[in-house]
Amino acid sequence: MLKTDYVDVLTVISNRLYESAARVIQTSSRLMQANTFCIALNDRHTTTVLKSFNREAV
Repeated sequence: MLKTDYVDVLTVISNRLYESAARVIQTSSRLMQANTFCIALNDRHTTTVLKSFNREAV
């Protein structure tokens, strides 16, 4: 019998988007003098923060 596996594409995309956001935050924090960074999805009704980074001192 042939085994069929299903991939939850939305979960894979969401995980990759989250990982990419983390890399962007890490790179940005090295280049900019700021205490707080975040990447968010914005539309007309909601704002969803994907990843945030806070440091104690610049």
